[in-house]
Amino acid sequence: LASLAPRPAAPFLWSMQQVIELQYIPVKRAIRDQLQEVRAFHCQVATAGLCEGSDEDLLSIGCLVASAAAGGIRIQPDAWATMPLIDLVGPPEMAVTDEMVFGHLAREPSCLLEVEGDLEDGSVVLFAARDLSPGEVLTRDLGLPADETLLRYGLCPSRGHPGDSCVVWAGVDRDNMEGWRIVEFKRAMKREVEAGVDANKLFVEARIRPGKTLAEAVDKTLVHAARVLSCKTEDAFYGGKEWARNEKPGESKGLRGLKGLSTEYRRNTLTALSDVLKGAVAAFETSIVEDQQIFPRAQRHHRVAIAYRLGKKRLINEVEGVVSDTQDREMQNRRSIQVLKGLPAAVTGKPTPKSTKGEGFDSGSSRPSLSAEEAGGRRPRETRKEIAQGSRVQVLAGVHAGKQGHAVTRPSALGFFELRLDDGPILSNVATEICTVVV
Repeated sequence: LASLAPRPAAPFLWSMQQVIELQYIPVKRAIRDQLQEVRAFHCQVATAGLCEGSDEDLLSIGCLVASAAAGGIRIQPDAWATMPLIDLVGPPEMAVTDEMVFGHLAREPSCLLEVEGDLEDGSVVLFAARDLSPGEVLTRDLGLPADETLLRYGLCPSRGHPGDSCVVWAGVDRDNMEGWRIVEFKRAMKREVEAGVDANKLFVEARIRPGKTLAEAVDKTLVHAARVLSCKTEDAFYGGKEWARNEKPGESKGLRGLKGLSTEYRRNTLTALSDVLKGAVAAFETSIVEDQQIFPRAQRHHRVAIAYRLGKKRLINEVEGVVSDTQDREMQNRRSIQVLKGLPAAVTGKPTPKSTKGEGFDSGSSRPSLSAEEAGGRRPRETRKEIAQGSRVQVLAGVHAGKQGHAVTRPSALGFFELRLDDGPILSNVATEICTVVV
């Protein structure tokens, strides 16, 4: 027993300042609820005459509750039990190390815990997970997400868990929204505004989690809220006038994600979603860099709090990366479609799209084309000549906008080529859609 690491305290036994250091509202709410439950239990015990009802008794009962929760062993999804000696074998994260913050090293448990048989007649067996060294501390894998590990054990896990998640909010001012936007935004809200919050504000509360795709990583409610924020008109939001006409007034249209949106509004929705995630990271009082600088000097509960909030920030950044990857795929799909539009019907097997010439739009753009008078010499004369190897090209957008050079290679099937600028540098993966041939 002397070699066992000391059991940390559950967060509801922490000081108010230590709880504030977690910087994450949902877990602070959960700690508040735990404390209220302990107070209610203390009142019941005092009413029954089993204690005096003093603050000292409340602290003692709180310590007993925390000890029982920390020593509990999950024997079924909804059943926990305490068992002598085995309940002393705690998780491997008895102390938060520097490697957890800077190197993401996972501590491997030394034992495996298995429940054999049913709940009434079964037995709990502790197996060695590997060859153990003399004096090595016995630990076991809890198999719990970060939030439950913190609330039950006062620890921050060193390994990710499939059940890990983070709550983020998208908020709007009711006065700045049209009626249809308010209706659709409320559709994504799981609950009304809490007491004490400005009633003129609307908030969508959603969860993000580890995932490789947008559907895996982000709740549909958050994508729906981003869709509301990004669409300028009701027709654009519902996916076109025909779709809107087919819906009866007041009929539930569900949470459609990106379904039915035009290319422009799909990009806008993803951008709005990315902005929400960036705002979620900015809502923490400290940045990742600041936490990494503070961590080596932190002790005990403060150290656990830093590691915990770092995990939340990293998860948000990971999901933002998933959104960014989705944006990149959208751009690739758009370029592929543009390439296909330029191929004859005999190659694509599809009819050639109707020309918009004469309607004030270029074939590859959604913007009205400029007249000769409007152009007024602001850019070199454009032609319909395609970019070829050796063509003289001017960049129209980006950090190199206005610069000219020669195409080193001909564009690939996806519309990218290398461009040597007149001032020397060679640019790779230049998109043809932001360039024009100079005559």
